[in-house]
Amino acid sequence: MILRIVSFILFILTLLSAFGGRINPAYVMLPSALTLALPYFAIATAAVSLAWFCAGRWITAAIGVAVLVAAWKPISTAIPLHFQSEPTHKERTFKLLTYNILHGWDQEDPEMKAGNRSFQYVLDADADLVGLQELVDINDAGEVPKLEGALRDSLLQKYPYRAGTTACDLKVLSKYPVKLIKEYPTFSHYEVKMPWGKLNWINTHLSSFNLTDEERKVMKEMVSVKDAEAGLKEMKGSIRGKLKDGFTRRAERAAAIRELADRISGPLVVSGDFNDVP
Repeated sequence: MILRIVSFILFILTLLSAFGGRINPAYVMLPSALTLALPYFAIATAAVSLAWFCAGRWITAAIGVAVLVAAWKPISTAIPLHFQSEPTHKERTFKLLTYNILHGWDQEDPEMKAGNRSFQYVLDADADLVGLQELVDINDAGEVPKLEGALRDSLLQKYPYRAGTTACDLKVLSKYPVKLIKEYPTFSHYEVKMPWGKLNWINTHLSSFNLTDEERKVMKEMVSVKDAEAGLKEMKGSIRGKLKDGFTRRAERAAAIRELADRISGPLVVSGDFNDVP
């Protein structure tokens, strides 16, 4: 009986983690926080359902399977299987790279002995469109270290079209003509003149939780039963406040992006650093 109750609680948590993003975090934060653990809940539900099936408890197993079926769309988004499909309009295909480049700094090699590996990656990726976050001025050597010589020349040659002002830390590089339409708080709107016509493009950098290293450690340890109780206690303190603030601010900006997207006609791409689960 106790095992069944625990299983039903797990099934409920799985559903909440799958659809919690639909609940406004300004009113209730917990469902949004549960979305961070959706992959763990989904795997646990699958394992528990299989165990009930092997034990001959068909009804409980069927309920678990029904939960997985109902939540399959958000689960498949959180745990993508990367099935490939042929594009409907092959002539309109293009390659886009989105990258929080963090001013071109190298987190693994602070002294940057190997040069600017971040922008070297951008160059090697050879995308048609590149959306960058946390970059104020690509021409400022004080901000972007070691973007010089052949690397700089090759990058600017490959991407002759660039857009974004120094009043915002969002920039785009393009092989095709691009113009900035408007910069908003946390996102920018551009138009790209592609070979097949106009493409609207929104590049965004939504708010993070701003957790400390210790707080991130607590969040990671919450996936284990042993540390769940301690983690929940921490959630009542500073972590809970930061999560609620982050979820609320992202929801507000996401609504603003949606409002803009609804006013745009024609092809539209929204990309960037969402600081969130899929």
